[in-house]
Amino acid sequence: MKKKQSKQNTQELDAKAIKEAFNIDPPKVYRHESQSSSVSRSNNTNRNKKTASNRSKNKSTPQKKKTAQGKGQIGTTQQTPKREAPRNSSRYDYIEPPQRASRQKPASYNNQTKSQRRAHQNHKRKKKNKLRKVFLGAVVLALIVCVGVVLSLTVFFPIEKIEVSGNKIYTKEQITQFSGIDLDDNLFLVNKEKTSAALEKQLPYVYSVQIKRSIPGTVSIKIVEAKESFAIQNNEKYILLDDNLKVLKKDSDSRPEKTVIITNCEVKQAENGSTVVFKDTEAGERIKSLSQVVKKYKIENVTAISSKNINENKLVYDNRITFNFGTLDSMETKVYQGLASLEQLEKTNPQAKGELTINGDKAIYFTEEE
Repeated sequence: MKKKQSKQNTQELDAKAIKEAFNIDPPKVYRHESQSSSVSRSNNTNRNKKTASNRSKNKSTPQKKKTAQGKGQIGTTQQTPKREAPRNSSRYDYIEPPQRASRQKPASYNNQTKSQRRAHQNHKRKKKNKLRKVFLGAVVLALIVCVGVVLSLTVFFPIEKIEVSGNKIYTKEQITQFSGIDLDDNLFLVNKEKTSAALEKQLPYVYSVQIKRSIPGTVSIKIVEAKESFAIQNNEKYILLDDNLKVLKKDSDSRPEKTVIITNCEVKQAENGSTVVFKDTEAGERIKSLSQVVKKYKIENVTAISSKNINENKLVYDNRITFNFGTLDSMETKVYQGLASLEQLEKTNPQAKGELTINGDKAIYFTEEE
């Protein structure tokens, strides 16, 4: 009896634990009535048959008593009860799925009066209506903005005037023609980068372009023209380049003054508006580095640059002093050392001619020409 009670208690505790932990009711088990009743009847008939057979055996055979050793106690024969076969009723069991507990209203809701409940419901409705109005307002505003953007890019702000400034080599008509900008185009659809690239390519002496848009319909194009900084002798003519080695004119009859001549480097391709291409790509990169040195440090009176190999990179000053930098490593220190040595030479001998060997060390050697 104790075991049965303990089992019932544990089952009740489990059901309570399930309900408290998951807020659900424990599953209920239903059995098929016909099968359970038939099984119970068959079990009852089997039990009755067993009890009748046991009684007949007890009457036929007298019970034997066995004396227990020690303390003179008399013990009766104990028969071990036979275990009953488990009922195979799992096939006919129906387990009801657990149901979630219904959402409980707060205790204060039950204490409210009808008028208070109505006021609470009206407050909720007002909140929902406000949210709907805000959402609809945001949607309408987004639609208005989209329509305004589309109209401004298609109908509004046509170009009525194109202004050009800074041009000396090319005329205003040439610049507007190659810019690709036409009147009545949309002001905000002008691509500044594309327009600048087209002008620099088609008109080689255009060094840089600045484009500004002014409402309601004015486009301003400011031109910065290129200067002839470098020259390469090609047979009997010259290829003129700017400080970025862009070809300005590939078949000039003469070399302009104050241009730096590039020697010991053969040209592979030269087209107006494009960067010059050398046959030896590595030598071409070294020439670009030397040209950037002249541009960056603003060295005046440079007459020539050359690059025979990695260890012979030279810069000629005033057709008199040759700076032999060796390799192009540590160019900043080498340039400052060369300019400082040149200043000392001009103080002692302004007409000196020769070569300054600058290896990046403190020692600098000057070999004077005879």
